[in-house]
Amino acid sequence: MSDVLVVGTVAYDEISTPQSSSHKQLGGSGMHFSIAAAQLSTPHIVSIVGNDFAENDMQYIQSKGINTDGIEIVDGKTFFWKGGYKGAMNEAETQITDLNVLQQFNPILSDTHANIPYVFLANIDPELQLQVLNQLTTPRCIGIDSMNFWIDSKKNSLLEVLKRVTLITLNDGEAKMLTGEYNSIRAAHVIAAYGPSYVIIKKGEHGSFILHNDAVFSLPALPITDVVDPTGAGDSFAGGVMSYIAHRQSDDWETMKNAIAYGTVMASFNVGAFGPHAFDTITDAEIKKRLDALYSLVHFTR
Repeated sequence: MSDVLVVGTVAYDEISTPQSSSHKQLGGSGMHFSIAAAQLSTPHIVSIVGNDFAENDMQYIQSKGINTDGIEIVDGKTFFWKGGYKGAMNEAETQITDLNVLQQFNPILSDTHANIPYVFLANIDPELQLQVLNQLTTPRCIGIDSMNFWIDSKKNSLLEVLKRVTLITLNDGEAKMLTGEYNSIRAAHVIAAYGPSYVIIKKGEHGSFILHNDAVFSLPALPITDVVDPTGAGDSFAGGVMSYIAHRQSDDWETMKNAIAYGTVMASFNVGAFGPHAFDTITDAEIKKRLDALYSLVHFTR
């Protein structure tokens, strides 16, 4: 299996939905990305946790085939997020964000990590993303994610990052916020002019699209009737995308179209349980079944 490096958060979450709730479950962008990516690659996480991080949780992550050598354990408490969903569960309402040891995060890559060619910089401070970019030796494909907080507070640093990456994943609102455009396609073109070869815009339950030069490829989301917890769906999507690229050892246009299909399937599994546990029992046959179902949604004759 190909190696993929992700620099992001490993956290504890507490989440409530209209149907149920969970307490102190595994979360964080790096964790959700890696659980999804591990279906097709060997993810390596660079992150930081506190000494309250349970040994059995670390063992759980490792049991998925995820390399945790880059997770630093320091005195203090692990990053904690508490939020809830209402109604259609399209967007979480944040109730508590305790950065805790995340405030000390200073990602220093080992030689092994610096040489991994497929890299994803998850939703962290753009200045830290730049720090990681400066340590990479032979990257072949670099993806990033961001959010409205960084777009608002550190836009100039984010624009510097965009000059040096292959692809970016943003949701519809973030793309419009970054560019000032009201239309998603127009926003994607503006973002592409900043530097990335590929711009992926996520539209939640309405799917996603990818833009490259003047070409656009769009996919719906898989119709899922039992959405338990949407937290981390975007990170799982990115994990699927990057792991597919690494698996194929390519980032050409046809590979990228298949990559967002695979990411769409990973996101569809993610929403089926709290935390990472929807991935505990899935099989290659189930992944193929959902890929086939997605293909059937968009294939037609005329």
